[in-house]
Amino acid sequence: GLSIGESTCTARTVGWPASPDKPWGYNRAGIEDLSKIAMERCETARCAVETMGAIAVEQGFYSADGGEPTAPAYSGSSECLAIADGAPGEVWIFNVMTGRGNASAIWAAKRIPSDHVAPIGNSFTIRKMKLNDPDNFLFSPGVTKLAEEMGWWSPRDESSADVFDFFGAYGYTPSKGVIPPNMDTVLDNYSGRRMWRVWDLLTPEFAKDIDPDKGHLPHTTDPYPTSLPAPKGSVTLQMVMDAHRDHYEGTVYDLTVGMAAGPNGSPNRWKTPPSIVGQWERAISMYRTSWSHVVEAKPRGLGVTWFGYDAAHGTAYLPFYGAATEGAPEAWHSHKGYQSKFSTEVAWWAF
Repeated sequence: GLSIGESTCTARTVGWPASPDKPWGYNRAGIEDLSKIAMERCETARCAVETMGAIAVEQGFYSADGGEPTAPAYSGSSECLAIADGAPGEVWIFNVMTGRGNASAIWAAKRIPSDHVAPIGNSFTIRKMKLNDPDNFLFSPGVTKLAEEMGWWSPRDESSADVFDFFGAYGYTPSKGVIPPNMDTVLDNYSGRRMWRVWDLLTPEFAKDIDPDKGHLPHTTDPYPTSLPAPKGSVTLQMVMDAHRDHYEGTVYDLTVGMAAGPNGSPNRWKTPPSIVGQWERAISMYRTSWSHVVEAKPRGLGVTWFGYDAAHGTAYLPFYGAATEGAPEAWHSHKGYQSKFSTEVAWWAF
């Protein structure tokens, strides 16, 4: 079966939906729309990439976190998807953002080797694309054009005319005057530290040379790769679930120790006011998480989605089967209760 995972990301453009309450919006395709259409129409990850990309360009892409024209939210104006299929067994990373003038879309996709781990931490991860390699890279028409016109990228920056640094060109780097003034450092570690930690947990032998303090911004020197190898069969389902639950336990960034953790070792850190300079570590597991899932993309209808409500470190993952003949029990889709309304009849409160 086909599976999709999502991460809201940063970009240098921003767009808004075409709706009666947003006269400045021109776009009609959000990431939920694109994902649902791809799941309905496609059996393979490549098909999903090509389908979503074409619709985004034609209808215009918008992020759910774009702010408003008077205060555009570049830190949440794009989307990144991890897309996998059971057959032929491919994994693709899909990065999409709004195009020129709050319209259309610019996107890129990269195929990940089957023996690699590719984390996404709220920022683009596709770097040096080979534009002449359609087996491993797909992209929107004229993908480099806006970057060249805006001076964000030049072919002279590359070793070959067929290479394009997507994140380097279109990733967001905060300008002077933003609030808080250390926003670039915040974003740097907000993304980069989690990328390092995923590799540290799932492929430690190959992660040992990755600097956890390097950060992940468009113009980071010697940037992180999109993915790292992992020995075949070394990454288990339980390891991935445990990674979802992580707070950097046992590292110098451990959120369960120190004065801020309190007497009971709480890893939770509440959001600080925008004017405050400084930051807490952004762990993989977050107290404000509504749900998380781990998907096993298998052929012939054998795919399994392991779904858990609430923050990953406090949930129980339950299996939902792609070949099931019935939907989830009522407690899993009832609206009698939710995060802000207690009910004994919904699974959210039980798990």
